[in-house]
Amino acid sequence: MLLEKNKKAKIFADLHNKKEPFILANAWDAASARIFEKAGFSAIGTTSAGIAAAKGYRDGQNMPLEEVLDTVKQILSAVELPVSVDIEAGFGKRNEELVRNIKKVLSLGAVGINFEDGTGCKSFPLTPIEEQMNKIRAIRTEIASEDLWINARIDVLYLGLLEKEAALDETIRRAHAYLEAGANSVFVFGGVNDKDSIARLTREIKAPLNLLANPQLPSIEELQKLGVARVSLGSGPMRASLGLLEEISQELLKFGTYQSLTNKAVSYSELQELFD
Repeated sequence: MLLEKNKKAKIFADLHNKKEPFILANAWDAASARIFEKAGFSAIGTTSAGIAAAKGYRDGQNMPLEEVLDTVKQILSAVELPVSVDIEAGFGKRNEELVRNIKKVLSLGAVGINFEDGTGCKSFPLTPIEEQMNKIRAIRTEIASEDLWINARIDVLYLGLLEKEAALDETIRRAHAYLEAGANSVFVFGGVNDKDSIARLTREIKAPLNLLANPQLPSIEELQKLGVARVSLGSGPMRASLGLLEEISQELLKFGTYQSLTNKAVSYSELQELFD
């Protein structure tokens, strides 16, 4: 298993250094992971919001870690692709807790993590930069001998705490600090879709840049020209699935018809074949 995991870790790392951005499909259960694998994606991430909602929790570390790990285990058991786990802020306040929790994720076979600096707290929405650096440094130091890709998520632009240029400045400052502490890539989470800003990020951040897919984001072809390495789907696919459920429900209740129930549905046999 160790050799297989090392191989997956190398595949995952190499994806960040290709000429074109790779798309990280974010799964919330075994079935969604298998659909993504079958479609031809190169790697899978988990979505904290999707997993939490599927289990009846709000996003933001409100779900017990053991339940998160149970879902991660199911996803890893269902696919052969490299898997990166959205560990949010690590489900712990002390560095020892963070390291222990991330080691649990790695023990299941994951090769990467998203680790974010947003706190979810209105009174102090961002972890102080030095504190976040210390956390990343502790993770990298304690897990230096293992294959672990640390994707440092920066929430400055997403939270809208600063004016655009100041937010870009702070994002870049944090990116440099997190990379110095041991992160492998930088995830600028939302809040930036214009080409000029993206070009500045790729120019000033000397590491693979990860962006979040959304309707305003430039196409993959355009992002390639701008130097973006990775595009994450986030909770988008899961929310789109729930939107389809709403559409099915409204059609049935308002019109008594079934078109949206069957138009894009996989067949029963295809569903079973996902786990052959």
